[in-house]
Amino acid sequence: MTNLGANTYRTAGIAGQFVDMTIKNSVFDGTVDGRIYTGGIGGASANVIFENITTRGTVTGSVAVGGISGWSRRVTAINVANYANVTNAGDQTGGLFGWVEGSVTEPNVIRDASRNYGTVTGHQDTGGLAGVVRWLSIYSSRNEGNVSGNGSVGGVLGWNTGVSNIVIDQTYNTGKVYG
Repeated sequence: MTNLGANTYRTAGIAGQFVDMTIKNSVFDGTVDGRIYTGGIGGASANVIFENITTRGTVTGSVAVGGISGWSRRVTAINVANYANVTNAGDQTGGLFGWVEGSVTEPNVIRDASRNYGTVTGHQDTGGLAGVVRWLSIYSSRNEGNVSGNGSVGGVLGWNTGVSNIVIDQTYNTGKVYG
């Protein structure tokens, strides 16, 4: 499948935007080429559970790009796997999620063997699992893909906004990190 949405907002392999739903047992294998909020499964996702999801191929954009979802709020990822190479000409890039927004009443969770194997390339705020994060807990997950960017680059997370609660437990990176 190819979804070429150059110069578009909320572009993805399955749906441009998900709100208040669960996506289970789904696979995307192809090319997504978008601009703002670009993801392998969802471009923008709010109050969504991703469970047993796999993405392959390439995901390319210019702001908030992720192997699963470009922009996310109140998401839970359970056993998701990204094999797609994720490339962002701009900021907020992650192997799973580009930009994860949340609060004390709207937390986000990545858990149960969620993982990234794809190469993640961005400008600023680039991470193996998530690029920019606010209110995120990660349990028993990993990044095995190489990660590169120009600033705020990490094997697991790129940048924590500094005004939020971040938990990382039994999570690791084995990919190379280039900053």
